[in-house]
Amino acid sequence: MIQVSLLVSIALLHLTTARATRNQIYSPPTFDETEENVTARVGDTARLPCSVQNLGDKRVVWYKVDQPAPITIGEYIFVSDWNYHLEHRLTSTSSSEWNLLIQDVNYQYAGVYTCKISGRSESAARYVTLNVVG
Repeated sequence: MIQVSLLVSIALLHLTTARATRNQIYSPPTFDETEENVTARVGDTARLPCSVQNLGDKRVVWYKVDQPAPITIGEYIFVSDWNYHLEHRLTSTSSSEWNLLIQDVNYQYAGVYTCKISGRSESAARYVTLNVVG
């Protein structure tokens, strides 16, 4: 009897949650306007900006366009290069920054990077060009 009661309670909780979710207005994640060109001197730290609204349960993924593997997924760094860091902070209840930091920049880091929302099409990406100067 306890098991049946527990199952009924779980089912009612699920239905209540599903109704509440259906009644809420879904706002898909979007990017805020940020710099698209960043210039850094050799040896400095470059900050590639990415600001997202309504991220929800999605993840922000950073790639260097000419490399197939991601640099970051969410707050995790997936490359063995210790110069990559992620600066993540909430800027409001619906907006957050996911800035890619590259310490001790040199010419190999120059190129186009993309900040992408996981599970979204290619149109849901922001491209940032890093220029490195001597």
